[in-house]
Amino acid sequence: MTENFSSQFDLNSDYDCSQANHDVPQLKEQLASLKSQYPDPAASSQPIQDQLNHVENQLHFIKNKCRLN
Repeated sequence: MTENFSSQFDLNSDYDCSQANHDVPQLKEQLASLKSQYPDPAASSQPIQDQLNHVENQLHFIKNKCRLN
């Protein structure tokens, strides 16, 4: 099962934190799905590692910008 985890969020300095309640759960689902499909990221291909890093970075960005725990 291959899913497309390309960026669907507009993450820049103008990110609207009112969207965080919707975006964070989606990103967490994407991350969990990727991790369940590829339990050993170090053994995965570079594109898979890049997808994992991208989703994690999106989560961190939103949490930092919107001051979420």
